[in-house]
Amino acid sequence: STQSTWGSQCTATCGGGQKTRGRGLRVISMKNMGMCPESQQTVPCNENPCDCKLSQWREWKECSCSTNLKSRTRQILVPTTACEGKQLEETEPCASEECCIPLEWRPWGQCSASCGGGQKVRGRSFTIIGTQSNQAMCPESQQSKPCNENPCECKLSQWTDWSDCSCSTNQQSRTRQILVQTSACIGQKLKEADRCIPKDCCTPGNWSPWSDCTAPCGGGKKKRGRGMIMKGESKHITCPESEEVEPCNEDPCECKLSKWSEWSECPCTTKRRSRTRQVLVPTAACKDQQSKESERCIPQNCCTPLDWTPWSKCSATCGGGQRTRSRGMDKLSYDSYCPESQQTEPCNENPCSCVLGEWDAYTDCTCDHVRTRVKRVLVPGPNCKNPPQYNECSATGCPDNW
Repeated sequence: STQSTWGSQCTATCGGGQKTRGRGLRVISMKNMGMCPESQQTVPCNENPCDCKLSQWREWKECSCSTNLKSRTRQILVPTTACEGKQLEETEPCASEECCIPLEWRPWGQCSASCGGGQKVRGRSFTIIGTQSNQAMCPESQQSKPCNENPCECKLSQWTDWSDCSCSTNQQSRTRQILVQTSACIGQKLKEADRCIPKDCCTPGNWSPWSDCTAPCGGGKKKRGRGMIMKGESKHITCPESEEVEPCNEDPCECKLSKWSEWSECPCTTKRRSRTRQVLVPTAACKDQQSKESERCIPQNCCTPLDWTPWSKCSATCGGGQRTRSRGMDKLSYDSYCPESQQTEPCNENPCSCVLGEWDAYTDCTCDHVRTRVKRVLVPGPNCKNPPQYNECSATGCPDNW
């Protein structure tokens, strides 16, 4: 048998179709016809879903004031399975002005108050289209706004003169009256009192001389007093002060200190030495004075260095290297202060000569048909020239116009 190629086109461009192919059979005997294999095959094709093509939405229809809705539609241009469930009609509520048309506002009414804040209102009517239920779609039919918000003046009389100071309460008072009653008068004080010193209830005597100061320096106090002649027997009589106190001798007292002692020996363990001084005349000024101080020091006899070892071999034969040497320490304690135990210095600072080795391998052939190679630098040095060597070659994979 001879198999043919898929000859038929797919039965659908999208959404799933079929295509077939066939082949001829050479039958040697009609009795063997039932033993022949299939002469035709069918397979699915173009199984990707088809897009649903829809028209644009039409313009909105006029609002139905009976349903308070308006609608618009669209059509299916290419029906496919993807069109199932597509919305072909949609509705939305009408705007309020389509079924309820407001008329002009009437003028504002008079203010409800001449001062202190009132309200004035205005209204308007509507033309309702459709059922009376469309009245619910109408906008506001009345507006209000504040007016005459300036406060009403509360007219009060002048305050009366202060009354005599009471020897029993030590207070005096005065009053005033409301001449024109308004809301602004609420909370206005019509009576007030003030503390006072009665002049004829308690007569002070003469001040006594000042007492001696309580301290010769550093700030002390001195005081004086006077007697009172009281009229009446009331316990509420208030007299002026009978005693005065004021500061004296406020200049600071000098703090007398001894000289600092000699510095102590430098310990091998703490490496800090100290010295002290004493207060000879204790005063308030001595409070912040330091009586002991310490400082860091270097112990002299705590660590004895041994002899230096010979210098080590230089780390480089040329071009600059380093060599080191060290020495041991004889310590009196583990944490004793010691001088340096190792030294480092430069060596063989003369420049090295340049030494080149064998040629490196050639680079890949470039599209300029050239390859290069350089010698390996074994020992770098001044004036180390290493020019590359070029060689012609045949390049592959280059553009035709190279």
